[in-house]
Amino acid sequence: MFAGGQKISGSMAQKGVSWRPIPHEMEESLFKRELAQSVCWDHERSVAEDVDWFVNVAIKREASWLRVTEPVAAWVQHFGSRLSRGHDPGRETLVYMAEILLQACRFLDERDRLLPERRIAVVDGLWSLLQKGLRYDYSYWRRIAAIAEELSPGRRPPSRIHRTSVFQRVSPLALEAMLIPLRCAYHPMRSVLNRVGINRV
Repeated sequence: MFAGGQKISGSMAQKGVSWRPIPHEMEESLFKRELAQSVCWDHERSVAEDVDWFVNVAIKREASWLRVTEPVAAWVQHFGSRLSRGHDPGRETLVYMAEILLQACRFLDERDRLLPERRIAVVDGLWSLLQKGLRYDYSYWRRIAAIAEELSPGRRPPSRIHRTSVFQRVSPLALEAMLIPLRCAYHPMRSVLNRVGINRV
């Protein structure tokens, strides 16, 4: 399998497709055909089916990854209405993605394949989902926070605010609860947050 260093994105224009590089964090992967075809795509879902597929591919067997610098895939975003909700996929999708990670975690643990770095990846994913989902269902995400703490004690959500010294003694769940009003108004306040040095909350 190949992990490219840069993906090329495009938007459909009247006179063809225009391409441009997109951020490094949105890396793409190229899979061997036999592995890709061995995991079914969930056609019943319209959101997060790619996450489901990718996680199932990742846990199916140990894979050897080769990082390359050239693009290995292209992404085209069409105009008009879309199924994706962007940065806020909604309560059901966030819960679904959390359950995907928990199921993968159990699968790997039962087979003695839950390596430390994989455990951390699961925990980071759970915390990241909690940051978007806590305002929808506090009870559910409180349980997820407890699971994350059990899997990796002391690890905090992947946001700069959680690494700020003034908040170090505040539990991640309590801090996230306090941030709910801010998150609800996040997009209009993004420029303000950037000015004070908080690029992600």
